[in-house]
Amino acid sequence: MSGLFPLVLAFVAGLAIGAVYFAGLWWNVKRIAGTAPSATRVAGNLLIRLAMAAAVFYAILVFGHWPHLLAALAGFAATRTLALRHVSKDPTNSGNEERAL
Repeated sequence: MSGLFPLVLAFVAGLAIGAVYFAGLWWNVKRIAGTAPSATRVAGNLLIRLAMAAAVFYAILVFGHWPHLLAALAGFAATRTLALRHVSKDPTNSGNEERAL
């Protein structure tokens, strides 16, 4: 049973990093839709989100084992699924933002 807790913790960490990643993506898409997009801002936002996610996944792999990384990636993927459902139910969504996820 003690081997299950680290896996659950890694899954929750994947959920959390996915929530931050996709919230940042949603914020960036909404900001681009409202103004003229700046390539520097878009690339900067992408690099920050990718670096943050990669750092968390790397830390999970270093301090755990590959099953912990798989659990974190499953949490990240679950967050993506939830984000897609949230975007598709948003009445202000014109349909274009869903493809960004």
